[in-house]
Amino acid sequence: MIGISRITAFGRPLVLDRITNRVVAILTLVILAAAFIHQLTLAAPFTGALVTAAATAFAVFLCWAIGREIDPAYQWSAFVALPFTLIFTFIFGAPGIVALFFILLFSRVLNGSTGIQATSIDSIMLIILGVILFYDGIIFALLILGMVFFFDAFFDPANRKQKIFAFLSLALFVAMFLFFPGIKLSLQIANIHTVAVMLLLVVAVIILVMLTGYEQVPDDKNRSMLRKQRVCLARLMIAVFILLEMAFKGDQAFVLLYPAALAFCGAALYHLGRRFKKARSPAGDVG
Repeated sequence: MIGISRITAFGRPLVLDRITNRVVAILTLVILAAAFIHQLTLAAPFTGALVTAAATAFAVFLCWAIGREIDPAYQWSAFVALPFTLIFTFIFGAPGIVALFFILLFSRVLNGSTGIQATSIDSIMLIILGVILFYDGIIFALLILGMVFFFDAFFDPANRKQKIFAFLSLALFVAMFLFFPGIKLSLQIANIHTVAVMLLLVVAVIILVMLTGYEQVPDDKNRSMLRKQRVCLARLMIAVFILLEMAFKGDQAFVLLYPAALAFCGAALYHLGRRFKKARSPAGDVG
């Protein structure tokens, strides 16, 4: 990971000295094995069973990883959404792994959790992912990416070269939106289920903002503390990305992005639980 970190700022080593990292590593392997065995009992082909099991395990792991970027000060809050994500994989199937990976990477660029500013290679990789997602029907990826690069270029510590990539991302979004055939957008305001899920996500974001203050959290390199503005912007960009896709794609977008949405809900539930426990504790100690 040390060698990789010299090339890209995306990598965050899964340090097994931390109990939470050990828990998620074991949990991911258990889910992988259980899902694989479950698929075999359904008479699925070996390769198909392995792919489905891997997608299920990745969905749970990426929900945890995105949760860590959303709420970096509280290591256990990222676990609350994992049971719901696992259940949803059986109800809706595997989510969009590439889209979730995209969310994870741009949030790391914006909140600075890796301790390294994004390189030109990082930005190019994200733009390529944005183009791939556009072709797959996730049309707002490049728009969100342009905003992420813009914020990264102007918020301290500013990464000035990101202005070029912000312009490139937005120009690609406009060009592909105008000239890519078959794009049809319609607001899903008549879809009660979609509107309800979007409102729940907004409420979860508001709860998270209201119940979390400015906790001192070092980046992975222990060079500096994460900036509150950047952490908040990363949360905002993830939420806006999900909301935009759901507003125009409805349930189709939710099925692709539900682990990221659940990560917000899980973090909100975690902090509601902490607040409730604190209110019930005479000394105000939540442990």
